[in-house]
Amino acid sequence: DQLGLARALERLRRDVGSQMRELRTLLDTSKVVVETLDPHHVAEAIIHEVRRLVDVQAAAVLVMEASGQLRVLASEGRSADYAEALRLRPRDAISPAAQALREDRPVQMVAGAGVVFPPVSYAEGFRALLALPIRSPHAEGVVLVVHRTAPESFGDHDVELLMTFANYAALAWEHAVLYERSDVRLREEQQTLAAIMRSM
Repeated sequence: DQLGLARALERLRRDVGSQMRELRTLLDTSKVVVETLDPHHVAEAIIHEVRRLVDVQAAAVLVMEASGQLRVLASEGRSADYAEALRLRPRDAISPAAQALREDRPVQMVAGAGVVFPPVSYAEGFRALLALPIRSPHAEGVVLVVHRTAPESFGDHDVELLMTFANYAALAWEHAVLYERSDVRLREEQQTLAAIMRSM
């Protein structure tokens, strides 16, 4: 009975320690992703912190271009060709990133589990991936994609943790996009004012 109690206490100690590390990472993450207003730097911070938070070997943030295609804004753990070549249409039937965006939910795939695994990811040695939409009313079309080399699915705990993180990231992303838009608008107003002054 005492041995069982000792084991239970040890499990509890490990669980609490693990949860404290996760909370510290989420707190650190929230600080990091709001330190900058540049969307590219926000995406890089998101990727870096995700790799600290969950056991993944690669991560990428995809954004919607004006052309309506998803492209890589920032990536870590993938080849340079991946970032340059990847362009996805939101209606792409086999893309987990496009599916996550369309269905507004996490989508995961494991190679060999009866699904068509993305060939580009497979060729780079990845065997599992999870795509999560980053929801924001002012910056639509943002997806976080994480990859593992092991062919094992992401557990509920990892998915929930990454969804919580994606909510933090959405706030930082939204602030960066709104700042960028206001900066563009300010430059346009300055150009208009300069043109008026020159015409006088």
